[in-house]
Amino acid sequence: MDSYSENDSDLELHFEESETDKNDDDDVPVVERLWTNVRPEITILMNRIFVYGTLKNGQPNHFRLMDPCTGTTLFVGVGETVEKYPLVIERSWNMPCLLHVPGTGWHVKGEIYDVDDEKMKFLDYFEDHPEMYTRTLISAEHSKDTRCSDPESQSNAHNSKENQPNICSECWCYFYNDRDSVRDLPHIDVYDSKGDHGLEYDASIDAEFDKDNKP
Repeated sequence: MDSYSENDSDLELHFEESETDKNDDDDVPVVERLWTNVRPEITILMNRIFVYGTLKNGQPNHFRLMDPCTGTTLFVGVGETVEKYPLVIERSWNMPCLLHVPGTGWHVKGEIYDVDDEKMKFLDYFEDHPEMYTRTLISAEHSKDTRCSDPESQSNAHNSKENQPNICSECWCYFYNDRDSVRDLPHIDVYDSKGDHGLEYDASIDAEFDKDNKP
């Protein structure tokens, strides 16, 4: 995990509310955007995201999240959703799909990152937002322990009260739109492409994306 935090000692983090984020309705979440001073002369506007599937560390598309050619990504921590959601693996391409049905399923475990606007734009494109997936704000909790983010660690990290996550953040998260096609599939709380479910992610679904985005 050292590769995620090599510049941590140089970071200064500030939360700022933009004019467009202000809302008089207390029920509507206010988006907190993170200003990160990587060096004194460089300020980057960051967006917090929660990833639960192939973008996680050790999963097939993690390299896309970390690619510096498509923007800046900073690892924040391992966490889980505050609300329960159904996380399923659809059967055409064995894609992990989170469904926006709050209160159903499990507290989903994943990873939290800060990304700049360039990376956010890339992720919207890669996730086919808003056609296949829709990016939505959720609340996610994470601990200060950022040492491990493999699926087994995520599955076991919150089994005892003393290990419960203790930092809550508003995060962007991608929800699968075609709920009807997957609603009867079994729910899982943590995704691993090579898990004992035997449904390894079929990366050929990304072939067209890669073809269209060759340098």
